[in-house]
Amino acid sequence: MKKVVFIVVCIITFIFTNFNVLAKDTVYSLNKYEEEKIDFIIDSYNEEGKKDGLIAAGDISLGTIESQKEYNHTQIVLIKYNYSGEIIWQITYGKECTNNLDYLEYTYDENGAVDGYLIVMPKTYDISEATEDNTGQASFVKYDLNGNIEWEKTSSTEEIITINKIIPTHTVDNKVDGYIAIATVADEETAMLIKYDLTLSVIWSKKVNKESFKNIKYLDLESVYENNNLIGYSLIKESINNDDSKKVELIELNADGNDEKIVNPNLDKYLTTNLAKTNNGTMLYGITDEVKLKKGDTSYYIIKYNLGLEEEWETIGEESVKKDSKLIIKSIINDKNEIEKYIIMYNSNESDNISTDVVEINLEGLFVKKIKKIASSYYTIESFNINNNILYFGGQINCPADDDCQYNKSSLFLISDEDKVIEVKDNTSRNILLITTGFIVLIVLCVYIKRKKSNT
Repeated sequence: MKKVVFIVVCIITFIFTNFNVLAKDTVYSLNKYEEEKIDFIIDSYNEEGKKDGLIAAGDISLGTIESQKEYNHTQIVLIKYNYSGEIIWQITYGKECTNNLDYLEYTYDENGAVDGYLIVMPKTYDISEATEDNTGQASFVKYDLNGNIEWEKTSSTEEIITINKIIPTHTVDNKVDGYIAIATVADEETAMLIKYDLTLSVIWSKKVNKESFKNIKYLDLESVYENNNLIGYSLIKESINNDDSKKVELIELNADGNDEKIVNPNLDKYLTTNLAKTNNGTMLYGITDEVKLKKGDTSYYIIKYNLGLEEEWETIGEESVKKDSKLIIKSIINDKNEIEKYIIMYNSNESDNISTDVVEINLEGLFVKKIKKIASSYYTIESFNINNNILYFGGQINCPADDDCQYNKSSLFLISDEDKVIEVKDNTSRNILLITTGFIVLIVLCVYIKRKKSNT
């Protein structure tokens, strides 16, 4: 009988760890304000330069200001988690107006080591000091590694701009020496490229001549590397003609932001276009309707260009992806500072069952495996990170109308085991366990009764 009980315990343990795929999925929420959303998740560092958790950042809504009903009081939230999901520290930033997070990056010391976190946002102001002209420069805020604010400053250009993306720049020996940003010039509706030093002071800025175009903007920016050495930048440029027709191009610049070369002039055929970091060249990705699926479907595409600006390979996903999907590619870097694979997150739309899927792609653009499928209508996932085979998601929890929630929307921080591919709904998982466990108990009882009768 002891052997039978031991086997049963082992079987039940196996079922709980393999059928209940929610066992290692843990959801955290700030659940403190009227509306919260996490937009970015990046690795956090300690003062020894080692990764020690994650930094999540996003927006929180505090409602309207009593004295100024027309203003929605929104602030920026910055949270440090350890890898178990515990909050190490949490801060909010904002004045009595609408403060939104545009971008999150690291700050660096003179040796190129991470020494803090950089918040990038549109012009912020205090409504009690507001003038008739409330426009202004984009702003930077630096926090140290312990969440203490160090300084605030504007983007320091003569034009009124909005920064769309900012990334670090490197010297020939791969040491961070500043930043480069793409921005939109508000009054002129044109694009600008800006080079900053480590203290976010402007070194140079280059504004695009609109010529006969209605407006021009940069959609994305990424560094181009040759054997881990920075040699230039890739840009996606969108130009709108006076007749509202659109032209989207992939271009490359040298390390000084000059010598524009057109890599692909026909990106407007794609639904979306983005850039990702890759080895020795440029990687373009997005959503396309040029797929070999059923009529009307869309999926992701990835195109790798070599240093000669020639197409090296192209791949198109075999699963349906929503047209308005949040599509993100993470380039996974090994100890040699080389990219060894790509992880893609997107919103799947198979048979009207919307889910967030995560898949692995190899260096040749070939599908390797599906890592995760989150089939929850409660979650709007905006970002993700991966560490030691554990996935970390950020976004927003949307409370259904028929549920009695304290808040309609709140922040989402989800920790998920990479090996658990399908996330089963709670009731489905519970039913599987109850039926299977009941079946095993019945077998045990039958065995026990049979042995009892044989002994008598």
